[in-house]
Amino acid sequence: MTTQDPFKFAFDDSTQPTGTNADSAARPASAGPAPPPSSSNDPVRYHALAIRNGACPQCKRQGAPVDLHETHWIWSALVITRYGRKTRLCCRDCGRSNYLKALGSSTLLGWWGFPFGLLITPYKIVMNLVGYLRKDSGSPSPQLTQWVRERLAGQ
Repeated sequence: MTTQDPFKFAFDDSTQPTGTNADSAARPASAGPAPPPSSSNDPVRYHALAIRNGACPQCKRQGAPVDLHETHWIWSALVITRYGRKTRLCCRDCGRSNYLKALGSSTLLGWWGFPFGLLITPYKIVMNLVGYLRKDSGSPSPQLTQWVRERLAGQ
């Protein structure tokens, strides 16, 4: 199975907004519903909405809002403790699943190091709970907007 960049449609020249309705017919099917016309003046907002309204890159489901979800992980063994964050672009259901996996692994594997495992594990658990319980704002998050801005600037 070939892995494709799920956001290629959002940065493809054929999807650049021009302010006409005729261009929305040329949008790829994977781009989802066209963003509102008011966003066509701001390319960052336009692409952020196109990604948010597109298919989830993880489960390929259409219609679920896509956004960035940052999970926190930790594992420890005696005097060794490793920890970090992983940011994924996915729908809310996939994001919640990822938060639960990170929460479970951090809860099971984080405590075993001294002293940092004992100190950092509660923080990582709380951060995963906060992400899991966070409500959807109905618009692209500032993190997604910043990610799109960086991608566009790199082109």
